[in-house]
Amino acid sequence: MTLSNAEKTRRYREKHPERAKESYEKWKAKNPEYFKNYCKQWRQKNKEKVKDYGKKYLELNRENNKLRCLAYRKLREQIINERKKCEECGSEENLHLHHIQYKNEREFLKLLCAKCHRREHEKTRNIK
Repeated sequence: MTLSNAEKTRRYREKHPERAKESYEKWKAKNPEYFKNYCKQWRQKNKEKVKDYGKKYLELNRENNKLRCLAYRKLREQIINERKKCEECGSEENLHLHHIQYKNEREFLKLLCAKCHRREHEKTRNIK
């Protein structure tokens, strides 16, 4: 009996998971556009699976997400109490934290009012 390429690949992955993963990561790094388009198409075709994966992830990480959320809220409250106003226009109304980089560290967070926050995101959208 001759095995198909798909079956050979599956068996290889089962036998050598680390090597298979390493090989896959190298391929992914060399073909980022192909991978991006493939993932996008897969998500469009498998909307229910994506929804299920999201639910499972949330269930498995519920406690971790709660703790992270509580820590972020506390940090946000501390920064608002320290800085007290929008770093762009000086408003004290409807303050948001803007992530300059997506790290919850003070130096990467900017305190902005809703209006300036919206403007900041419009700037970055127009750059891309």
